[in-house]
Amino acid sequence: MTAISAPPFDYFNADNNGHDWANAYLLMLANYYNAFDRLDLLDYPKSKRQEEFERRYKDKFKLWGMNAFDFIVRSRRFQYDTEAVAMSNEEIVVVSFRGSEGVDPISLARDWLFTNFNASFQNISELGAGVKAHAGFWRAFRAVTQPEGDVEGIEVCLDRQGAFSGKKLWLTGHSLGGVVANMGAIWLRSKGYDVQGIYTYGAPRGGDDVFRDRHQNPFQINCQRWVNRNDLIPMVPKGGVLGLFGERYHHVGVTNNIKEDGRIEFNDQEYRGVGNPCNHNMTFYAQGIYANLPPNLKAVLPTVS
Repeated sequence: MTAISAPPFDYFNADNNGHDWANAYLLMLANYYNAFDRLDLLDYPKSKRQEEFERRYKDKFKLWGMNAFDFIVRSRRFQYDTEAVAMSNEEIVVVSFRGSEGVDPISLARDWLFTNFNASFQNISELGAGVKAHAGFWRAFRAVTQPEGDVEGIEVCLDRQGAFSGKKLWLTGHSLGGVVANMGAIWLRSKGYDVQGIYTYGAPRGGDDVFRDRHQNPFQINCQRWVNRNDLIPMVPKGGVLGLFGERYHHVGVTNNIKEDGRIEFNDQEYRGVGNPCNHNMTFYAQGIYANLPPNLKAVLPTVS
């Protein structure tokens, strides 16, 4: 690992309104480690895995400059399995929504069969008049807005960490987590809260053209959408009849593509062609962004293996 001279999140640009190299990489790391396998927990006793995950995640990101944490876990058998980490320092609040991970067969079934592949449009009045979104993705986000047991909903957690009283709020996620972040941004803005920006990585499409337009107008949400090569997941769902006509699903934000040769095209077009699910791996996203970092950031930010 690269020697760290200052906490990595000291290099985060809290007020940025577009692409920023440090932000792109640090938010990718927030997602990268928001998974059991990245913290070597797959062989850990399942009954204690979440508790140990929270301890290891906090230990790592405290060293990296974050000092307050909330973990929101919502799970319903064969309906959704949504997990979010909210963390903050004196300037920013970051929410990382965990993506599809497939740690066990039940989790895999919930994510891909009952959330990701539940591709019917649903009218979502909470996101604005006329907005239609992916029913499974909306259900996954909606779960974290509700209190459950002694764990508050995400709105209370964000308020406690200062997201609504001066700190800049950033949302991020890989895969399913990315599109859940898109849902969350519109939901929060519809309630009158500011969202400084969103960074998604390998996120699928989330809603109809009204959903896409609401990101842009009236909210003008800064969304940086990262795609690694011909990653299959951002190509779905298509919507319509056989993906050819009728209501279609749309992406939101600016597309930044990591190309086959490793270079990055900013504000690029959506990839057209045959998708490859192997390029969805978070390690490829993290390494692809790190390889393009300016030398001054490479010298101070941690690497992934």
